[in-house]
Amino acid sequence: MLRLDARSLKGTRARGERPQKRGQNLSVIGAISWEKVWAKANIYGAVDGVTLEAFIVKEVVPSLLTGACVIMDNAKIHLGEIVREVIEEVGASLMYLPNN
Repeated sequence: MLRLDARSLKGTRARGERPQKRGQNLSVIGAISWEKVWAKANIYGAVDGVTLEAFIVKEVVPSLLTGACVIMDNAKIHLGEIVREVIEEVGASLMYLPNN
């Protein structure tokens, strides 16, 4: 967070510098249950559909139990057909949150 205002004595100018570089974007994705965190990943940059599919195939699906229910929101990257196929392949079900 960058402070945009400065303080100084009355009648004097506040002088200073502010950083110009913001650094890299860090995305955090994860899979949780009531008891524990099943899988998590920190990814530099934005998460796209291919990255999410790889996360689900490599991290989430191996830890899914038969009869488990995976709930996701309706973000476009969650709607890939591969996501549904690999989740249902292990006997789990996939549900999406309702649109409001």
